[in-house]
Amino acid sequence: MRKKLKSIVMIFVSILLCGSNMLSTITIKANVTKLEDTGYWHSGQAHNPDNPAYTAWFDHQKIEKIHVEQGIGVCSEPWEVINGWNGYTVSKIQKDDIADIWYYAYVNTNQSKWNYAVGQLMVWEYLGYKPTDHNVPNYEKRKAEVNTAIANMSRKPSFSGKKITLNVGESKTLTDTNGVLSDFKGKETIPKGLSIKRSGNKLTITANASASENSTYSLDKIKPEMIGQSLVHKKSGGQDIIYPLMKDPGTFKLKIQVNKYGALKITKQDEDGKLVPNTSFKVSKNADMSSPIGTYKTGSDGTVTVNDLAPATYYVQESAVPSHLILDKTNYKISVSANKTASFTARNEWKKGRVQIRKV
Repeated sequence: MRKKLKSIVMIFVSILLCGSNMLSTITIKANVTKLEDTGYWHSGQAHNPDNPAYTAWFDHQKIEKIHVEQGIGVCSEPWEVINGWNGYTVSKIQKDDIADIWYYAYVNTNQSKWNYAVGQLMVWEYLGYKPTDHNVPNYEKRKAEVNTAIANMSRKPSFSGKKITLNVGESKTLTDTNGVLSDFKGKETIPKGLSIKRSGNKLTITANASASENSTYSLDKIKPEMIGQSLVHKKSGGQDIIYPLMKDPGTFKLKIQVNKYGALKITKQDEDGKLVPNTSFKVSKNADMSSPIGTYKTGSDGTVTVNDLAPATYYVQESAVPSHLILDKTNYKISVSANKTASFTARNEWKKGRVQIRKV
């Protein structure tokens, strides 16, 4: 049985149908809010899989952009007509293949009428519709691009899951040799104290002093508005309209270790170069030695190491020396860098005395 249909309002909708299973029904009503003419048309034939004897024929049928209450939908039953705009029942549905098509053909674009027409035709073709003619320019070229993007959906940047190490104040640039970083346009999670810059397939990370020693950066491939539960709008005797969403945002993660601290090794010698124990030094961030961070005493080897110092300029001053040495009250300026040990050596003169000899 063949039936000719002309001038059917063909609503284009986003994504997920064909062979999908109903998960549960949401007890709400929804409406088609607008049908927007894209300026494009199609001709062809569509078979109803539930009624193989039924074939719908189209001749220069408009491709219209379907607006539903949740957003933009896509037509999933090209063999049916819209039976009024009100009273649709909304149910959960999931059909990832259609969602993939819709994302790359329409959502991940400037969402022009042309992109919508491309996406609707691709969804219809996936569902078995055979267009014999249409006026959508560059359709085959764009379809090939969308299919290539879908084939690469699971690919992640070459540094995904890896760990990098950098010092406070340091920047590192990673190059994605898989060439897919530029496709990641979803939610980005940047840990505190890190600056992230993306340019094409390059990722530059810079750490500052407030960064944690260990953190994880993450970036989703899929835009946030495309993540969630797909819905199908159904009405008895009418066309099903899908509002397609995706379950998996396609996240990649990168572990980041920041070397936040350096160290300062202080060595004490006398004028003969001998190591001197039991000498105390104050260390401060201030040139006037106010608010010292601590006082440190050389051990038996004549040295003391101050660990866990944030990268900065420090000042060192002797505060106590053995009795045979002269106290040096000079303030010495030392720079400490992350993941490095700065060295400072203090030398003191012996105290000089006078011996008086008397001949009797």
